[in-house]
Amino acid sequence: MLQLVIVTALLLSGCPSQNAELLYKPNQAKYLADSEKPSRAPYQRQATYNADHYANYQIKGTATLSGEAFRRTRGGEMRYAAGQDVWLIPATAYGKEFMEQDLWNARHDTVPPLDRRIYDALRTDQADSHGRFSFSELPAGDYFVATTIVWEVPKYSKYGSSASSTARGVWQPVTLHDGDQKNIMLTITQSARQ
Repeated sequence: MLQLVIVTALLLSGCPSQNAELLYKPNQAKYLADSEKPSRAPYQRQATYNADHYANYQIKGTATLSGEAFRRTRGGEMRYAAGQDVWLIPATAYGKEFMEQDLWNARHDTVPPLDRRIYDALRTDQADSHGRFSFSELPAGDYFVATTIVWEVPKYSKYGSSASSTARGVWQPVTLHDGDQKNIMLTITQSARQ
């Protein structure tokens, strides 16, 4: 309650411009103008796009890949990637960096633009209500399959209840050969398996 009174008093006493952010710490409140906020160092891409690495991924193939994307919460409930894009990304250094920095990085403002040619080799499908997805006519090769699972988490306080979204990325590598018909369970990140 004391925090609310302090913030309200500051706002009524004439707050700084709209380009300022209120930072509250116990026993002190301070506005920081945009120019005073710590800046993030821009991300520098580590991999470069190599057209030769992607030529094979742009042709029509004979493999199919299907699966289900889900995750078990700490409370044991199943959450599915319902309605989420499922990405099939060529497993190259540039493709992995795309997945890690462009799909899941919360610092999008500091990530340099992609070489647009990568989109010719990427495939997406929208997961159904049970997190199921499918890709067909795939060329043989190594891929990353990636998606995000989002669910609502209820929050309760003495002022009422609300919900906030929780999101977790999941991915795994997969190798396809001509004529393969693979079915996978996309459930945890590859790094969590190591």
